Amino acid sequence: MSDKAIQLSGLQTDEPSSTPNANPQPTNDDGLSGCDEQYSIWTRSQKRRIVLLVAFASCLSPLSSFIYYPALTAIAKDMHTTLSKVNLTITSYMIVSGVAPTLFGCMADQVGRRPVYLLTFTLYVVANIGLALQDSYPALLLLRMLQSAGGSATIGLGYGVVGDITESSERGSYMGILGCGPNVAPSLGPVLGGVLAERAGWRWIFWFLAVSGALSLVLIAILLPETARNISGNGSRLVPVLNKSLLLLWRESRRKEVNMTPVGYGTAAPEAVSHIASLRIPNPLGSVHIFLQKESVPIILINGVFYSAYCCLQASLSSLFIATYGYKELEAGLIYLPFGVGCFLASLLSRNILTQDYRRLAVRHGLPTSSAETSESQRLSFPIFHARLRSMAYVLPLSILTLLAYGWALQYHLHPSIPLILQFFTGGAMTIVFNACGTLLVDLHPTRPSTAQAALNLLRCAFAAAELAALQPLIDAVGPGWCYTVIALVTGGVAGVCVVVGRVWGEIWRRQRQRTATEAA
Repeated sequence: MSDKAIQLSGLQTDEPSSTPNANPQPTNDDGLSGCDEQYSIWTRSQKRRIVLLVAFASCLSPLSSFIYYPALTAIAKDMHTTLSKVNLTITSYMIVSGVAPTLFGCMADQVGRRPVYLLTFTLYVVANIGLALQDSYPALLLLRMLQSAGGSATIGLGYGVVGDITESSERGSYMGILGCGPNVAPSLGPVLGGVLAERAGWRWIFWFLAVSGALSLVLIAILLPETARNISGNGSRLVPVLNKSLLLLWRESRRKEVNMTPVGYGTAAPEAVSHIASLRIPNPLGSVHIFLQKESVPIILINGVFYSAYCCLQASLSSLFIATYGYKELEAGLIYLPFGVGCFLASLLSRNILTQDYRRLAVRHGLPTSSAETSESQRLSFPIFHARLRSMAYVLPLSILTLLAYGWALQYHLHPSIPLILQFFTGGAMTIVFNACGTLLVDLHPTRPSTAQAALNLLRCAFAAAELAALQPLIDAVGPGWCYTVIALVTGGVAGVCVVVGRVWGEIWRRQRQRTATEAA
């Protein structure tokens, strides 16, 4: 059993972990070292626990957005303002959630995941306490923006953590775990919000979020190790105090008291010990740089158009069922559950899909199925686009067809079980798309995963804002059938073209960038 791995996480395990290289080497843009160093010292059980922790933290951003919807009318009444003004807090929330991760993602790739987690969750908890106590519209608007700034970075940080500790061959499995939180939260949010608003009052929505955020903050402060590879390498480097978990600091102090060697991050060389990232002003243009890399663009566009369709489904679900079937508000909240169940099950299923797709392609090309057994040249030549986009051949048509059928089921007032079943399959198919795209983006940018996810988040929030602005006028003009036909055709058309472009030219562009980076180094 690896003592170093246990010391780092503070979580015991019975799985072995080999000893890390004593002198970690700098990694290139693909997160690979110049030698055959073990990629990560974390054991399988430790990785699972780390990912479960960040998955829980990641669910709070979408939960904060969707739990708010059932309380809009009550808030407008208590604030003595109009519903349209309260709806502006949703727009402002979305704008900030698109911009803030570009700053925090860049910061996390510079100074590490832990400091940014602690900062953003502190902002999040403070904002929710303020929202629970405030009694004016300006305070509501400003604090919702602060809430968004604190919570929206958590998804990108989660992708960053998974990219730090996993290799390509296993990454899809852990991305499936990470996706459970953010993909299920939008469906649970309206149910929780409706119950809290009806039984305890809308202010308890924010008290609930404050407590949940505080719990995440405490767990991260105590347990989460620093994983950023520019700070801790493969987990064996000494790191600054701020990047150490409280549990690790406590163990170090206990060992010093009995004159034992302090707990460290391996026996790193002096240059590794002094490897402390300098704090610079976050540069949002780092995300723009991701857009300029041709191989990233198709992946970001696929995710963007699917996220827009996803938001349209969620935003119109309760109002369409109330108008079509005469549901009450609490019943309308419960109809989000089939979509959420589909998302949850698909997140678990995508773990196996992404892992098996990777292994099948590795066997076909005569390569080892484990990244740990693969040389650097083999990693660079592995057709990662084909591996990650393989599932698109069936989930893309499934999502488009179920989206079309959903709109027309509502148009013709079919039995409510039919659109709910279609929601289940649509949510599941979209979740597999999200996980595949997110995993591929981390594969392409393993040393800057948080920045890459911030770029994706910026574009998809812009797409969603534009599509949501046109959603209700389109439903009013042509009905849900033609509305979702348009959404399905746009989503399927853009995504289909991008899948073809990625499979045909993605690998070429990726290898060109890698050769350029190698020559420049």
